[in-house]
Amino acid sequence: MKRIDIIILVLIIVSDVTKGEELFKDKEIFNPGRKWTYSVFFINTKKDTVDSQKVELEVLKGSYGLQRQIEWRYYKNGKWKIGENTGVVEGAENIFLHPPRNGDFRFTELTNFPEIYYGKVYPIENTSPMRALKKWSGRLNIGRGWGEWEGVTVETSAKIGDKKCIRTRMKDSLECWQIDTKGESKLGIYKTTYYFHTQYGFVRWEYKKPDSTRVILDLERASGF
Repeated sequence: MKRIDIIILVLIIVSDVTKGEELFKDKEIFNPGRKWTYSVFFINTKKDTVDSQKVELEVLKGSYGLQRQIEWRYYKNGKWKIGENTGVVEGAENIFLHPPRNGDFRFTELTNFPEIYYGKVYPIENTSPMRALKKWSGRLNIGRGWGEWEGVTVETSAKIGDKKCIRTRMKDSLECWQIDTKGESKLGIYKTTYYFHTQYGFVRWEYKKPDSTRVILDLERASGF
């Protein structure tokens, strides 16, 4: 039976914003034909890498509902396992990307998805000048097709920090925005840090599960730029 995702996301904009600063200018990252390959590391509580895989993201032509269509491809031991079609939103104010959510990545449904606000929006009071959003929160209700997770409500929050130079497998130094997020439900607290680069998008993802094990996606290469 095909899984049906029914997700209700309620975005609550708060007034913690940065004055007069554009987080992002070139809004065309997720163009058809572009690909991202990530090395993935599964790390236990002793900080040992217990498994490694690769995932590939490609932007396809056409749409996925009201979103731009993307495909996640999963590889293990150098062999292709499965593909997963979903979507990305790249609008005038933000980017919202569906993460890989198949197999060993199923847990990513329980935390804040990769997202960044780079345009300017009004604070709640609607009285101050337009500013770039730095903090937001929301609620995600997991719908049919998720088995024992069906009906679970996840309270999410995210905060954009300062710029930080990080090292990835693709490049020794990339200046990125650090985005710290949290997803909290009866299944525990999942914390995620995303690093967003204005040319390559989300280049490093660091997940921490409730049991303190970690999963890291590190950009290995990007093509089509």
